[in-house]
Amino acid sequence: MKNIILIGMPGSGKTTIGKELLSLLPDFSLIDLDEETVKSEKREITEIFEQEGEDYFRNIETEMIKKYLNQTNLIISTGGGVVEREENLEILKKIGTTVYIFCDLETLFQRVKEDTSRPLLKVENIKEKLNSLYLRRHEKYQKADCTINTTNLTPRECAIKILEEIR
Repeated sequence: MKNIILIGMPGSGKTTIGKELLSLLPDFSLIDLDEETVKSEKREITEIFEQEGEDYFRNIETEMIKKYLNQTNLIISTGGGVVEREENLEILKKIGTTVYIFCDLETLFQRVKEDTSRPLLKVENIKEKLNSLYLRRHEKYQKADCTINTTNLTPRECAIKILEEIR
């Protein structure tokens, strides 16, 4: 097992599940691409979107991903929109095993409805926006090496299921 890359919708639990995986794989390191971007840019993602736009952010995201091409023992939690660029998914598949963290839309909505840190969800009708993002991205997420439905699982159960699936 080289690396584990978690992809999925905002609120699907990628970061939380990544932390659970880390507790089960102590020789691994957890990389949260959004956190790494914030550190690198020295500003929040919402600021990047507001000041530079989504294209600028996606360029940074692609460059950030490339940094991990020759590294091992990583659990990488990606941003929800990482699949917006086909190139990103191709790079991620070279880095390791991609896992689509699937979650039903109602659960996603409940998790993100109060979260103001997600620039694409700073809209009046969050549920409608989530549905739109899901429709646009779901097919791309399904190109992952495996899919884990996390809707009715705890983060710990998800982590265990992922390890069972990819071993």
